[in-house]
Amino acid sequence: MTSEGAGIHRLFEAQATQNPGNVAIVAGSRRIAYGELNARADALARRLLTRGVKPGTLVGLLADRSVEMVIGILGILKAGAALLPLNTDYPLERLAFIAKDAGLALVVAAPNFASLAAKIDVPRLDFPAPDESPDVSPEVTSAPDGLAYVIYTSGSTGQPKGVGLPHAGLINLLMFSRAQLRIGPGDRVLQFASFSFDASLWEIFAALVSGATLVLGTSAELMPGPSLHALMRTQGVTIALLSPSVLQILPSHGLDALRILIAGTEKLTGAIVSRWKSRQRRFFNAYGPTEATIYQL
Repeated sequence: MTSEGAGIHRLFEAQATQNPGNVAIVAGSRRIAYGELNARADALARRLLTRGVKPGTLVGLLADRSVEMVIGILGILKAGAALLPLNTDYPLERLAFIAKDAGLALVVAAPNFASLAAKIDVPRLDFPAPDESPDVSPEVTSAPDGLAYVIYTSGSTGQPKGVGLPHAGLINLLMFSRAQLRIGPGDRVLQFASFSFDASLWEIFAALVSGATLVLGTSAELMPGPSLHALMRTQGVTIALLSPSVLQILPSHGLDALRILIAGTEKLTGAIVSRWKSRQRRFFNAYGPTEATIYQL
C-alpha cells in the first residue's frame, strides 16, 4: 500500500489539497482547516531544512496536546526527519536521558516549553509564526522503509529504550483502518492517548489521512468519567480508542454519535463489553506491542 518516496505525511497533504477548507482540528473554540495546518507544517519543515535536517535525522518534539503538537509532528515528517515525542510531564532527568540515548540532533519546542528544552542540552528550534508559510511543500523524499518515529518504552527492566518504526508500517495500518472502519470527512476522532504513546499517532493520522476532524481536549476535559463523557458528547466524537479501565468508569449512555469504539492497551472483560455493546456502533478489541506498529484489530 506504499509507494517509493511516499511518507505518511503525503496522505495528509492529499487531503489538504482536495479539501483545504475542511476542519482538520478542533481544540475548544479553536478551529484549524486542512489548508492552514498544511501551510504551517510546511513552514516548520522549511526551518528544519535550513538547520541541516536530512532524511533519517531524529528530531525531538516538546509540546502538550495542542494544535502546535500536530504541526510539529507534520513539520518534522515533511522535512524527511523522524519524530521522537518528548513527554513534557516526564522528569527532566528522564528527558535528558532519552535525548542523549537517542542522539537527538534538534528539539522543536512549543513556546511554553522553551525553558524546558534549554535544560535538555540539545539545540532548540522554535515554531514559526502563524503567518510564516511557504508557497509550496518541501520536496523531500521519504522512503517507505525510512524511519518515521521513535517511541521510548519502559522496557522489561524499567530502563527506557527506543523503538523505531518505518513509514510503511504506519501507512499500512492506517490504510487498513480507513478501509475497515470507513473513516471519512464526516468523522470526528478523539485524541486521547498520551503524546509519548504510539496510539496517539494512530488517532492523529487516522483523522488526518481520511479527511476527518481530530478532536483535542484539555487534561481536565479528558479526565475519565463525566468530564470525558461531556467532551465526547459535545464534540460529537464518532471514533475513539480508549483503555478498558477508562471504559469502566466512563458513562456509556448519551454518546449517540459514537459509531466506532476501540478498546486497547489492557485486557478487555466481558462486563465492559456488555456495558458498551450497541447496535449503533462497532466495538473492537485491539492490542499490539510498539514494535509491531501500534496494534492489530
